[in-house]
Amino acid sequence: MYKTGGSSLEANAKIIIALFLNSPDIIKIFTFINEKFIVRGKRRCYGGKVNKRGNIEILLTFGRPNFAEKEFIKQYKKARGEFPSGIYLKKAKGEK
Repeated sequence: MYKTGGSSLEANAKIIIALFLNSPDIIKIFTFINEKFIVRGKRRCYGGKVNKRGNIEILLTFGRPNFAEKEFIKQYKKARGEFPSGIYLKKAKGEK
C-alpha cells in the first residue's frame, strides 16, 4: 500500500471534478501524487463525442501509473531532474 495521505487524495479528486465541470472539452486529466501513485479522471464519451447536456459521467482511478505515464515520468526526470508532485495534465477532445 502506498502512503499518500487521505486528504491529499480527496483534494485532488475534488480538483479533477471541478476541472471537468468547468471545461466541457476535457476528456482526461492526470495528476501525480508521487512517482508511484496517480489520480486519473476520464469523462465518458458517446461515439467519440462528449455529451454536453444532461448527466456527466466521470471515472476516477487511484493507483499506480500505466506504461505511458511511467514513460512520461522517466522523460520528465531526465529533462528536468526531480519529479514534482501535483502536476495536472489535461487531454482535450481531438488531442492524442
